[in-house]
Amino acid sequence: MTSGGSYLISLPKGWVCENGLSKGSQVGLARHGPSALVIESSPMAKPKPQATELDLTEDVGRTLTASYLSGYDRILIKSKKMITSTEKEIIRTAASRLAGMEVINETSDSLLLVSLVVPIELSVEEVMRRLHQIGSSMLEDAVSALVRDNRVLAQNVVERDDALDRLYFLAIRLLRTAVSDLRAAERVGVLPAQCLDLRFAASMMEKMGDESVDMCSHYLGKAMDVRLPEKAIELTKGMTRLYQQATNALLKGDFKLSNAVTRNRASIAGQISELREQSARSLDASRIWSCVEHAADHIFDIADVVTER
Repeated sequence: MTSGGSYLISLPKGWVCENGLSKGSQVGLARHGPSALVIESSPMAKPKPQATELDLTEDVGRTLTASYLSGYDRILIKSKKMITSTEKEIIRTAASRLAGMEVINETSDSLLLVSLVVPIELSVEEVMRRLHQIGSSMLEDAVSALVRDNRVLAQNVVERDDALDRLYFLAIRLLRTAVSDLRAAERVGVLPAQCLDLRFAASMMEKMGDESVDMCSHYLGKAMDVRLPEKAIELTKGMTRLYQQATNALLKGDFKLSNAVTRNRASIAGQISELREQSARSLDASRIWSCVEHAADHIFDIADVVTER
């Protein structure tokens, strides 16, 4: 402690040498949460794009996705022989599910993919709220399509799943980066301790979309009548209101609001059971109600993960 009241702390010599610092060098200091300070050796430096090379294999789609989630934004896929049009299509299809990832150069035996967006400039909250908005509209439209017997709307719900997947993978990429880099965590607006809960919630949001797609796909694949009663629309609106509240509770750390959401569990389950009984004669409708039931479970799972901060 100095005479002026300031406190001093020394830096480890090894760290100073590794980062090429000396007397007069500038370092960055940032508060991260209530009990952590982050010291940066190059406070003005921008993060460098991460690049990696992949060998073309039969699992290239999954490997590409894994590299994207790990934070790589320049991915070169190479082959020892000519890449076929079928293989290129597999790569392009996988890339289409990854926000901003595009093929910018290709040769007979390689493809270069680059992320054209800077995910670190997006906040996790923005991505999570967009996940909620798309998933919520998919659920409402899926049930409306089955009540109104609207096959065009049902097909539209199925097509929206790609946009939901892109946001989901982007959320995972941001959260994984935040866990490994405190500076990045600050930029995307999260604490590392929050990442596990947010990762779980993002998974539930993605599953919400899957339930809506499952409903519509089942309906579109059947020639017989699988229409739902009119009251199903009112039920779904109630569910999406709870979904909005659960998302707000998660992002704001509002434990009281999450409790208010979970208190509706029995009521929603009762309404689903009652409407399922009205459709008891239809095995196809039973399959649909199982999807609605699972969607409700995912909403309450998001609320359950909220803890007091």
